[in-house]
Amino acid sequence: MERRWSNRTPIDGKATLTLHPGEKVQASIRDISIGGICLSTGDLTAFPDATVTLLFALRNDGDVSHHRVRAQVVHCTAQHTGFIFLEPGLETLRALRRVTDTHREAPPVDIPEQQRPARAL
Repeated sequence: MERRWSNRTPIDGKATLTLHPGEKVQASIRDISIGGICLSTGDLTAFPDATVTLLFALRNDGDVSHHRVRAQVVHCTAQHTGFIFLEPGLETLRALRRVTDTHREAPPVDIPEQQRPARAL
């Protein structure tokens, strides 16, 4: 059953999840939409309705923008976790709209070294 209200766009990138109490985990972005994101989280156990902070970068026409968004777990399987964005902010919404409206195959966007977590999935 489709849970998102907007179209999903597959992208290749990384995201950092900040869990409680401050544990950071790196995951691969599977797809993104205006309202949420699906991450390949491996064996991470995420509980429905849990709130996390997501850090990710978006590339559009050569420009890279970095975003920090609070999100809520809405779907979890053995390998993937789906999140809905909570108050993403105007700049993040604009960047998401540009990416989902004009998505082209682009090289992966990596998280800056100083923002990478110690533990990767």
